[in-house]
Amino acid sequence: MKGQILQFIHMLCDLSGNYDITILIEPLGTRRTNYLNSMEEIKDFLPLIRENNLSSLVSLRELTEIGLMPEHFSDFSHLIKHVNLENPLHTEGKRLSPRPADGYNYLPFLTALSGIHYDGVVNLPEDTDSESLQFCKKLMLE
Repeated sequence: MKGQILQFIHMLCDLSGNYDITILIEPLGTRRTNYLNSMEEIKDFLPLIRENNLSSLVSLRELTEIGLMPEHFSDFSHLIKHVNLENPLHTEGKRLSPRPADGYNYLPFLTALSGIHYDGVVNLPEDTDSESLQFCKKLMLE
C-alpha cells in the first residue's frame, strides 16, 4: 500500500506542478486515519517523493491528536508550509472558525508560528464571517 500511495502522490505532484499547485499532506492522527499520523511520519515520508511542490500543513484542531506541541514547531519548521487555524475544541465534523467567545486561547499557537518565522498561508474554515475574520486578524497582530 505504501508503494501505491508514493506512486499516486508522485503522479499528483507531477501533474499539479504544471499548474503551480502545491500538494499538502496533513497528519491527522489515528482517530481519522491509519497512515501518516504524526509530523515525525511526515518528516520521513516527504523525502521519499522528492518533489518541490509537496509539503505539509498543520491544523490547530489536530495538534493534540498528532502529538505536536507548539513548542516543538521548530523541529518541523521546514515542513510546515500551510496552517489551518480553527477552533480546536470542536474536533468532530466541520471545522469551525475561531471566535472571540469560544473560550480558547489561540495565542500560544500563533506565537509558536511566529517563533519559527512562519510566513505561509493561514487558512480559515468555511464558516468564517466578518466577526471571526476580524478576531483572527487581531490575534495575528498581538
